[in-house]
Amino acid sequence: MRIETKMLVMLLPLMLIAVFSLLSINAHSIDSTGSESADQLIDASNGISPYVVDTRFPSSPQESRRLQGLNNPNNVAPGSSTSSVTSTQNSITQSEPAAANQNTTVNSESANGTASAEMISTVEATTVSGNWSFELNDSTNGSAPKEVSLALNESDHVILGYGSIMEENNTQQVTASGLEDGNRLDLNLTTLGTVNLYKLSLTTNGDNAAGEYSAYSADGQSWTGSVKGTKSVGQI
Repeated sequence: MRIETKMLVMLLPLMLIAVFSLLSINAHSIDSTGSESADQLIDASNGISPYVVDTRFPSSPQESRRLQGLNNPNNVAPGSSTSSVTSTQNSITQSEPAAANQNTTVNSESANGTASAEMISTVEATTVSGNWSFELNDSTNGSAPKEVSLALNESDHVILGYGSIMEENNTQQVTASGLEDGNRLDLNLTTLGTVNLYKLSLTTNGDNAAGEYSAYSADGQSWTGSVKGTKSVGQI
């Protein structure tokens, strides 16, 4: 009798363990969808819960980037739209011709500025300073041409000089003064001794000049004529 009682006491914990295991297996069988394997059932009977994967979310960062690449082939940033990317591309495309036109305008203005500078340099290089020879032809009385030789100096468009005027065998000393404006040259020649004033209005073209003159004498006479001149190579 004592032996049987001891055996029952020893077997009672084992029986309780077996009952709890059966209850656990039955409870898991009720919740299971029938897709568990034998290993999963054994783990469940031992109290090990299987790892459940939620297929709604990527299993790894690499998988997340791969799915983003499939769903977003244009590499559009999250929160933006394809239309905004297209609009940006169109804006860039439209701005390229405008930038090209602006560069063309800048280059054209630069070229024009360079050409203008070259023209100014050319005009400045054509100075009236030098030795000039003029021929004055009287248009009223048909007298012989007058030959004028002048040495002219130009400074800030102001002309000063001296020389001589010869008519047939008569030679007189003259002083010269005037203004230069581009290819326009106005000279006043005043003879010494018998005072006469010659006002020359000339247009220069390089080393040549041509135009008209008006003459005035001290006794009140006046006459007009044409004039042409040439500057010699030698400078003052």
